[in-house]
Order: sequence, then structure tokens, then C-alpha cells
Amino acid sequence: EVSLPGGKAEEGDKDDIETATREAKEEIGLDPSLVNIIMVLEPFLSKHLLRVVPVIGILTDKKAFKPTPNAAEVDEVFDAPLEMFI
Repeated sequence: EVSLPGGKAEEGDKDDIETATREAKEEIGLDPSLVNIIMVLEPFLSKHLLRVVPVIGILTDKKAFKPTPNAAEVDEVFDAPLEMFI
């Protein structure tokens, strides 16, 4: 099973982008300053009826990203081609 970083919006999040970048930092240690957000796709409902808002960004300096997975939520961090998710 593959899952992308994500979770529920918190009261202090100003928008879906902030929720996504905060969750990515909490789950895999991704510093938001390393990501150039390029778009937010239309929300959709998951098979469990959760609202999902895809936030698409480009990692500006891949070498600067040092994954630190949250062991309670993540088993492994790996690269995958975008085509895998389209």
C-alpha cells in the first residue's frame, strides 16, 4: 500500500497548502521551504468518504531533503514516478 503524506486540517492552518506542507513535515520530515507548490487539484472523496485535496509541488533541491519518517505513521520513504499516481 502506498500513501502520500496527508491528514486533517488543524485550526491554525490557513489553507490546504499549509495543511499539506505541515503534514509532510510531520510525517516524513519534508521542510516546506524545499517545496515549490505549483497547483492544488480539485478535491475528491476517497473510498472511505474522506475529502482529499491533492497539493502538487516540486522538490527544489532533492539533495537537501533528508527524510526522517515518523515511525508511528511511515514505514519507508521512496521515490516514485508521477505516472504511478496519474
